Formats: sequence, C-alpha cells, structure tokens
Amino acid sequence: GAAQRHDVGRGLEARLNVLFRNIAKLVTTGERSLDECLPIIEYVARKVPRAWLYLADMCDELMEDSDTYVRNCLVRYLERDGKDDGRAWRRVADLFSKAGMVHEEINSLVSLAKAPNTPLFVFSNAVNRVNGLLRDRAATLDEQDRRQLMRELAETMNRRQNECNATDLSRLAWLYLSLQEIERA
Repeated sequence: GAAQRHDVGRGLEARLNVLFRNIAKLVTTGERSLDECLPIIEYVARKVPRAWLYLADMCDELMEDSDTYVRNCLVRYLERDGKDDGRAWRRVADLFSKAGMVHEEINSLVSLAKAPNTPLFVFSNAVNRVNGLLRDRAATLDEQDRRQLMRELAETMNRRQNECNATDLSRLAWLYLSLQEIERA
C-alpha cells in the first residue's frame, strides 16, 4: 500500500521486505503464480536496484531451476548499484562456476577481491580459485585478458600484504610467477 508519514523514517528497505514477503506468501499459497508477479517485481527492481537481491533470494526459494534467473538478477544488481557488494560477487561467482562459465567466474572473483571491506580470507580464497582456474583452463582466456586479471589481483593483494599470512603470500607469489615477474614473487 501507500507509504504513511511514519514509514519515512524506516526507509525503503523495510518496504521492500514487506513487498517481497507478501508476494512470496501469495505465490506459496497458490493465490498467484510467480510468473504473474515477476513483471511487477522487475519493474520495482529497475527503479530500486537493491530489489534485484530480494528477487534473487525469492526466486532461489520458489523456482525449480532458478540458477540462470538468479544469476541474471545478481548481475543486474551488480551492474546498477552493487559493484562494492562482496557477498553478491561471491554468490554470482558461485553460480557462474556451477554453470561452467569460467571467464565470468574469474571476472566475478576479481571484482570480489577488489570490493572494499572484503575480508582477507575471502580475498585469498578468491585468488586461490583464480590461480587454479587459470592453471587448469588457461586456454579459455586469451593471454591479454588472463594477464590483466592476474595483474589486478596481484596489485590489489600486494596493497594488503601487511595483513597476509604465509598462505596468502604464497598465493600472491603464484600470481607473480604466472605473470613471469620472478623478482616480485
């Protein structure tokens, strides 16, 4: 319904929660199908990018084969408003991995690593995954893309070197070795 004067202080997030909770209830009780509700929800999400996250969560619960749709919702959110949202990057990277979309997974992991406030262990695990993917499937990326992604990771991790433990530093060394920068490794 229409917002009331006392709703203003609670912000848009509370309104989104209510909207998605009510739509999920309509769908789960069978009063409406998800297909009937999607155009309305997508309209809201185009105006309020954070709604793509709510839509991704709801579809993950209510759709049988939701991965592609959820992945697209997350990508829309990340493109519009969420470039610094490490949790969304992690989630979309996992969905790209599940779909076997190596290049997209690597790009998502690099973005995850570059997101502010990404915990070092998450960053380090992303670097480890990228190292493994590039080692095992180096042919899926052209050399220039591969080097650019590795350089971005190495430079970002190098800036956080004072937080790193031995494992993290070995992962950084592997990046530099792959870049053929032996002295930096």
